[in-house]
Amino acid sequence: MLFSTPGLHGAYRRADLLEAFGRRRLRDAIRCGRFRPLWTGTLVDGCRFLDVHTRAAAALLAIGPDAILCGPTAAILHGCTAIASADT
Repeated sequence: MLFSTPGLHGAYRRADLLEAFGRRRLRDAIRCGRFRPLWTGTLVDGCRFLDVHTRAAAALLAIGPDAILCGPTAAILHGCTAIASADT
C-alpha cells in the first residue's frame, strides 16, 4: 500500500492517514493490522509497533514539537547499549 502521507519512522498522525485513505480504507487497514493505534491521534505501521524509534516518533507526533523524550527511550535513541529494551 503506497501513499504519500508524511510519516516519521512508521508513525503517522491519524488525521493525515484519514485524509490520504478515507474513512473506510483506513478502518480496514486498522482492522487487518496494517496500522495500529498507539498514542492519542497517532497510528503506527503494524510491523513496527514495538520499534523504539517508531514509538518515540508517535509520542512526538501526539505531543507536539515541544515534547521531550527521556528515560530509557532517550538512552536507547542515543545508543546506550546498557539497556536491553525500552520495556525495562
